Amino acid sequence: MDDGSISLPRVRGVVRLLGDVRDIGVGTEGARQHLVTELCQKLDAMAGAAVLGGPGGIVDATVVTVAANRIIATRDPSEAGDRSPPIARTLLERLTLELRTAGIDDVRLTISTIVASNELRSTGDLERYGTPFELLCTVNPRGHRGIVEGTGFVRPAGHPFTDEDRSVLRLVILESAALFEDQAEITLAPRVEATLECLLTGASDKAIAEQLQISHHTVRQYVKIIFRSFGVSSRSQLIAQVLSRGRKAPTPPARGSRGD
Repeated sequence: MDDGSISLPRVRGVVRLLGDVRDIGVGTEGARQHLVTELCQKLDAMAGAAVLGGPGGIVDATVVTVAANRIIATRDPSEAGDRSPPIARTLLERLTLELRTAGIDDVRLTISTIVASNELRSTGDLERYGTPFELLCTVNPRGHRGIVEGTGFVRPAGHPFTDEDRSVLRLVILESAALFEDQAEITLAPRVEATLECLLTGASDKAIAEQLQISHHTVRQYVKIIFRSFGVSSRSQLIAQVLSRGRKAPTPPARGSRGD
């Protein structure tokens, strides 16, 4: 009977896995790749992912796919979305929805099984892949700045995850501490912070220069500082990163208005 209890061999396997994660370094990419890869094997999953994000979507991810005994691991969400197999892209799409709907103050670990016959088949990539999947996922809000961690694993439809599988994943996630290193609070100089506020409204360099009454060259320098501080290389990445930290996007200023 599948009552959610975990067999002794699987408990021992979880203990060894958690020890490996601590030895590699909690919150590091190496530890995440090892954790997701091992869980793919323990859960007999064809793909798995650990993600970090929030209302703005995924800002960091470790994705592992298993095909013909070949394991493929990727780090960058855009890379995973564009180059990995369709099932991995579908997994990231689903986890993006899970992160966006997670309650910031809800520290409960949510694990659910979804038969993807209709919901996930509607995704374009999955239509090309040609078959629905079973999904097992966790959403674990970190309790500050809107940051949420999540995991997801998929199997072919008709091969559902068991209560014991869910218990194994619950135990691993609850005992593995943070999957990602904590994001340090970023402090910017007042004028650089004002530039960031303008960027979040979608303002162009020219509009920012006019609003803040500074030169175009100064705006470009401030933008470089902001990108470097947040570890991004585009405005879309910046917005996703900032919003994932729980910050609300400012309201665009009325036309013709200027800052002090």
